[in-house]
Amino acid sequence: MGKFDQDIEALFETLVAIRRRLHQQPELGFDLPATIETITAVLQQHQIPYEIVAGSGILAQIGRTEGPAIMLRADLDALPIEEATNLPYKSAIENKMHGRLATS
Repeated sequence: MGKFDQDIEALFETLVAIRRRLHQQPELGFDLPATIETITAVLQQHQIPYEIVAGSGILAQIGRTEGPAIMLRADLDALPIEEATNLPYKSAIENKMHGRLATS
């Protein structure tokens, strides 16, 4: 197993916990204060510089500032629908959930 794989393996439980916390507390549209707080707390913990963009976006840069780069993008807002699962981390907010649907 390479170093990258080992690093991911070491972070796996933490990443799953963060994802489940976000899934349980969905927020709609551009009103994402709890989501932003959760993500920026993780960035601060790891001393990753970031800035809030347009009120509800987060721009973080890891590593060098010159040369080739990889950009990752994620939708953070939820959908105004009821979650029909019995998962232990299902949405705790009525009529709001993070779905697996995406449109382009």
